Amino acid sequence: MPPDFVHTAMVVGNEAFLSAEGSPVLSALQDRLRFQDFSVPHGHGGEVDYTLFRAEDTSAWVTFTLVFFGLITFDMFVLNRNPTALSMTKAVIFTMFWIGCAGMFCVWVYWYYGRDQAFMWLSGYMLEWMLSFDNLFVF
Repeated sequence: MPPDFVHTAMVVGNEAFLSAEGSPVLSALQDRLRFQDFSVPHGHGGEVDYTLFRAEDTSAWVTFTLVFFGLITFDMFVLNRNPTALSMTKAVIFTMFWIGCAGMFCVWVYWYYGRDQAFMWLSGYMLEWMLSFDNLFVF
């Protein structure tokens, strides 16, 4: 006959688990969790401190804004100046152009911020590229 366990709720992080008091697995888990540091770096007022616009990133934001508006202007007034049907060849060329622009931006991120930041940017770009394909199946 199994031992008589008392069921309790244990909270780890934001997850609640139903556990059994006296269980060897539970006691091992409790011992392991007792010595873990789950603290989060906090800023002022107990909130996590994140800053989007830092003073040292001003030149990066200015560069990004200028390049963004330059490319949008180029797209609107040069690439799409004649409202004609888009051929498959033209669509592939335009797609390769924009992927090339993204690649050049990734090279700039590598030069300005380093390898790890460039890898994170490229990972995010590839993830967004893959997630954009689901929009094809919505309509």
